[in-house]
Amino acid sequence: MKTVMEQECRPLSDCIHLSNLFNGAMEWNSPEELIVSPQSQKEHLGTVKIPSGQRIRLALEQLQCFEVVEEQFLAWGISFVNAIALQPSNPAFGIQPNQTVVMAAPKSGWLEVHFQQPVRRVQAVVTSSRRTILSAYNQDGHEINRTEMASFDRASLPKVLPSDQLIVQGTNIHKVTFYTFDGQLIVDQFQIEF
Repeated sequence: MKTVMEQECRPLSDCIHLSNLFNGAMEWNSPEELIVSPQSQKEHLGTVKIPSGQRIRLALEQLQCFEVVEEQFLAWGISFVNAIALQPSNPAFGIQPNQTVVMAAPKSGWLEVHFQQPVRRVQAVVTSSRRTILSAYNQDGHEINRTEMASFDRASLPKVLPSDQLIVQGTNIHKVTFYTFDGQLIVDQFQIEF
């Protein structure tokens, strides 16, 4: 008999390892969106195969401040490169007190996210001191889609840095990068559609 993790996904409930449910690692936000929590390395029991059409949102708010973000969402086949969880104290970022976001660090202005299972849509809210580009790549590393923040004049920046929801779509996205030249960027409300 196949275990839950080995079964081919039909409804999503056939694909979720029961220990994840009992550990509170995910919750339903709506019938269309699943909120997934970060997990420690010892909690990680394998990768959940998510069915096509399912949307998930990463519960970034559950990360610890100053935590290096790499494999906390690996159970869902998602890993980060050059990312740290942060609660920005600079009011220019326009973030509520105690709100946790992901910042590009230690290298400023560049953040990468890898997907073990191809996805078809990635969206996030980006706040940046410069115009930010979100690019999507296939398994061969070729760019398949790109979007960017609306243009703004750095000399006339308001007291609160601009934020924009960036979305890329494609049939076989395996990696996305957020990039801003010579600037700082933070990412929040990170959603993925498989």
